[in-house]
Parts: sequence; structure tokens; C-alpha cells
Amino acid sequence: MTVQWEDAAVQALCGFVFRLVGVFTTGFYVWYWLLSLHNVEWGLITRTMRPTWAHVSYFAARYFELAAVLAFIITTNIQEMLLNCGSAVGLKVTATFGNMAVASASTNLGLRAVVMWRDIRFMKTGLAVVCAAHGVIAFITGVESVPARWDPVHHVCMVVTSKGRSQLLGFYTFTLIWDLVILTFTLAGMHRQGLQSRSPLWTTVFKQGLGYALISCSACIPAIIMLWLDLNNTMNVILALPSGTMCVITSSAFVTSLPGMCEPEASASLASRPKSARPADTRRSVGGSHALTTHIELYASQIRNSGELIEEPHTRKESAPEFYAEMP
Repeated sequence: MTVQWEDAAVQALCGFVFRLVGVFTTGFYVWYWLLSLHNVEWGLITRTMRPTWAHVSYFAARYFELAAVLAFIITTNIQEMLLNCGSAVGLKVTATFGNMAVASASTNLGLRAVVMWRDIRFMKTGLAVVCAAHGVIAFITGVESVPARWDPVHHVCMVVTSKGRSQLLGFYTFTLIWDLVILTFTLAGMHRQGLQSRSPLWTTVFKQGLGYALISCSACIPAIIMLWLDLNNTMNVILALPSGTMCVITSSAFVTSLPGMCEPEASASLASRPKSARPADTRRSVGGSHALTTHIELYASQIRNSGELIEEPHTRKESAPEFYAEMP
């Protein structure tokens, strides 16, 4: 039996499933968001953490995604909005915020590559420009991709045109390629700066970069396949919200999982030294372990003070750890 995907009843059913997928995604993301507030937000509110530039993309990803899922719920579940879902541009808002969240999630990892290459201006500038361009593409794609109308027979808000299909296809393809490029430049930058491959920082950043690239692929490829199949207008975008949510949760978790990475090792190393040999800001560094850069400062301090890297002052390896002091 062949499914007639363009049939009105089938499209109405797809719209209903689309709505259920969105409700589940919203519940899952809000649950994650509430459980992860202590990682950064609470530290900033209680002033136990300093705000840094790395927080910009972190917060952008989290709160663009929160706005996207809430806009979806409002658009598809409040009757007044449903009756005017096309004119209220509710799904456009959802798509725009969702795409911006995906771009910000990639930027979370992209900032690491920028820091690795910050001593080569054209490389640093080029990576930063592509991160910004990704955000612009996300905004334009969201604004133009998903107009909708209310179906009074089946009582669902339905996507009515696929004119933005090629734009969405381009956006997801660009995101997929860009995440792989970020991984490549991050690893090349770490090698270039002389960080030893057996170090905890190198291992963790490698695993996180590779893990995010794989999860980005698993999120974007199904969305690309649905767009390529072009079954109907609703099926084209049915995976957009969950795929973006996967990227945001993974990226945010990777950013906040680094701070405790070297803390036990650093604490033991510091405790074994005479008080006179300990850094003046030791208590602040260990106590502020939730800061996105503290662990890297500790790790650099360990390397310098333990003599693990013994090079001439002009060599690359001695100065290399400084490049990680700003890495999210």
C-alpha cells in the first residue's frame, strides 16, 4: 500500500505527530535546562563565577533553544494562536530561534579552535567570521523557511509551503561540514601548540570534539534525509526541533564538563607543595571550579610548576598552555 503523503488527511496526521514530537522535545529540554542551571547561571547569580566571553555563545545556545521550544508550545497549543498561526509567525519564531541555537552550539566548540589559532590573525579572524556567518545563515533560514496555516477540519497548525526546503537543506549541510571543520582545526591547533597527546586536556578536548561531531551528524543527517525525500511540507521539518535540541544539550554539557577535569590532580599537586610555593590565587581557582576557564589555568600552572615541560623561553611548548586560558 502506497502512502499518499500529499493527501490532506495524511498531512493532518503528520501535523498531529509533529505537534507531539514538539511537546516531547519541549518537556525533555526544559527538564535538562532546569537540572543544569547550577552549572553556570547559579554561579553568576551568586558571584562565585566571573562572566567571560565564552558565556555568550553558551547562553545564546541555551536560551535560543528555550525560546524555540516555548514558542512552539504557544504556537501549537493555544487556540487563539492556532487560529492565526500563519499571521502570528509562531513557527517562524520557533524556526529562527531553533536555528540560532544550533549555530550557537557549534560556536561553543568553534571558540576553542579560534583560541588555538589566535596568534595567526587571518586564521583566528577567518574562524570567527565563519562562526558569525553561521549565525546569519541560521537567522535568514529561520525567517524564510516555515510559513503555516490553521486547518479547521483537523484542528492542527500545518506548514503550507516548502519554498524554504532548499534553504534548510543548505543550513543543515553547512552545519554538518562546519562542525567537522571545527574538530579538524581544534586538533591541528592543539598539535601546533605542543600540547602532549597523553595530557588530560588533550584527551578530553579530542573526545568532546569527536563526540560533538558524531552527535551533530546523527542529528543533522536524519533531518537532511527528510528534506531530501520531500514527502510533504510537515515531514520536511518534523525533525528540526529535536535535532537542534540534541546539538544544544551536547554542546552545553561539553562546555560545562571541562571545569572539574584537572581539579583532583591539581589539588593533589598543590597540596604536596610548601605553602610558600603555592600560587597566591590557589583557593580562588579551586573554589571556582565551575568557571569555564579555571581548570585550564590550573592545568597550565601544574605544567609550569612541576617542570613537565622544560623548554627554552622562546620555544612553543612553554608558552602553549597560555593559549588554553581562554578556551571554553
